[in-house]
Amino acid sequence: MSEYFRVTYQLNIPELSSPEFRYDFETIAGFMASDGSFGTWAELNAVKNISEIKSKYGAYVEYADRETSTVVIKFPAENIDFEYGHVTLLLNTVAGDILGLAGIEQAKVIHIEYPPSWLAKFKGPTCGVEGLRDLLKVTDRPLVAFSIKPRLGLDKDQVADLASQAMRGGIDIVEDDERILNPSYCPIDERVEAVKEAMGKIGSQASKTIYSVNVSCRPDKVVELVEKVLNAGADALKVDVLATGFPALAQVADYVRSLERQVPIFVYPALFRVFEHAIRREVLIELSRYMGADIIYAGAPSTTGRMDVVQNLLTLRHYHDLLLRPINHPTVIKRTMPSVSTQVHPGNVNYLLKAIGHNDFAYFVGGGISGNPLGVNKGAALIMKALKEAVANKSFGYEDFHKLITADEEKAMEKVGWHYLDWNATTRDVPGIKILFRENLPQ
Repeated sequence: MSEYFRVTYQLNIPELSSPEFRYDFETIAGFMASDGSFGTWAELNAVKNISEIKSKYGAYVEYADRETSTVVIKFPAENIDFEYGHVTLLLNTVAGDILGLAGIEQAKVIHIEYPPSWLAKFKGPTCGVEGLRDLLKVTDRPLVAFSIKPRLGLDKDQVADLASQAMRGGIDIVEDDERILNPSYCPIDERVEAVKEAMGKIGSQASKTIYSVNVSCRPDKVVELVEKVLNAGADALKVDVLATGFPALAQVADYVRSLERQVPIFVYPALFRVFEHAIRREVLIELSRYMGADIIYAGAPSTTGRMDVVQNLLTLRHYHDLLLRPINHPTVIKRTMPSVSTQVHPGNVNYLLKAIGHNDFAYFVGGGISGNPLGVNKGAALIMKALKEAVANKSFGYEDFHKLITADEEKAMEKVGWHYLDWNATTRDVPGIKILFRENLPQ
């Protein structure tokens, strides 16, 4: 039985009444199917068996609806070999030239349904949510990571000092920014050794702090670099998947599986905004899960607007569902933990917790810790204190937060423009919020 990739597209085409528009919606969809497989704009007279090729290896339109501007095209799986073509050829096929045909102002891949033979080859995360929690000894709350800031310019001893301060503040994860790799002033192996030495001097604590090292590099060097940083003492690895490519992420995950230790892989798709012009975010994060991401950034809740807040939260929760839902066909794919970053600070961890509505995610905090006027240690400790109290107290609110922090801590927050963001006050007048997110209302 033939297998297919079933790909759904959202199209933006000129109005049919436009004098410049030459084709109807269904014809454009047919052109996409042809161009995405056997076709070209020219008549293919040089090949005598073109009809046979078209029927056997050509993609075809399964569904085209001009009212919703959606098209579903089925691509024969036989055209894309997994061993060499992998995801590179897949994305080139379904999101390459096919999106730039004449008559289409914009086209976007919004969903890919993979054939069983490919799903059987996807191995997924090496640790997953449960493995991460077991490694870090954290079971009842979101994880918190400190992304070292400033991003560049620090030597190994300065990085180590910031990491150790964050660890003293109770942080779960210290991670490299994706912009730092192996600069001459902070060589990667020396940086890892310095950080691990500094963290080792602190001693045991209730939870464990791990160091995630950026290995986002050229594909032919990635395993070599992974070996180097793990030998230097790295606990976890960071991959910028859209810059390195999905096959590089899969390669790192395959290498990690060969080891007799847990090494989480943290994924940050820094080029999201570039790719999202052609491929919807849910496609990218789901594929990252299949390729081996243990944690991946999935977006951040909006804190402004009215109905925009609801739509943003519904979309974000959809992304989280894709990463956390059970996948048991044909093998079990572990769950990937979503992360939230950008402008996370002590005053809004409670808002984000209630907006997201579950505990299986991670806060990635940079300036919210390193920017605290009282220091990195205090910045980390304040975030951890606010988060733990918010998890323990479902009705945690404005008064609870201000009882929790000292006068000096409040002044420090005010100096950098951080204020407590109240979920109930912010969403009180948003239509439908109480029905959609009733689990987050005060008990």
